Amino acid sequence: MEKLLEAKTRAASLEVKAAFLKKKQALRAAEEELNIQQELEQAKIETVIYEQCVAELPCTETNSSPNITTSTSHVNTPLILPTSSYSLSTSTANATSTSPVVVSANG
Repeated sequence: MEKLLEAKTRAASLEVKAAFLKKKQALRAAEEELNIQQELEQAKIETVIYEQCVAELPCTETNSSPNITTSTSHVNTPLILPTSSYSLSTSTANATSTSPVVVSANG
């Protein structure tokens, strides 16, 4: 009888551990998705800035591109992404939010 109780306890412990690992994996996937979204938004911003700079420059005979440098001061600054809703690409994690999402820009 004691062995049966030990086996049931071990099985329950493993089920809890498996559930925890699933949630941890879902959080990692959500974090990666947010990082990708942040990079995409930064690329869009840089594109708009570049297009504005090109539009403001007079045409030259050489058609040289402007020399645009980007600042790296945002590395440790959190980025606030305004969003009305977002969906995580996991089967167990779907979220809706009306407040901004704060993402750390470390990385």
